[in-house]
Amino acid sequence: MTDEQKEAQRELTDSELLAQWSEIKKNVEDLELDIVKNVRGVASAGIRARKVLRDLRTKLTVFVRNTIKRDKSKKAEKKAAK
Repeated sequence: MTDEQKEAQRELTDSELLAQWSEIKKNVEDLELDIVKNVRGVASAGIRARKVLRDLRTKLTVFVRNTIKRDKSKKAEKKAAK
C-alpha cells in the first residue's frame, strides 16, 4: 500500500484538506512553467511535466476521496444529531 493510499484511509481535518489543496495548486503552477518551456523546445521540461501530471492525478484522486469521506462523515453527524 502506498503512502497516498494510507493517507486516504484516515480521516482528515479541514486544515489538512486545505493543505492538500495548496500543494495541488503549487504543482499546477510548476507544471505550467514546464509546459511553456517544453513548447519552446526544452525536452527535459516535457519529461518533468508528464511526471508532475502523473503525480497530480494521484494527489487529486486522494483529495477527492478525502473530501467525499469528510462529507459523508459530516452528513452522518448531522443525521445522528437529529
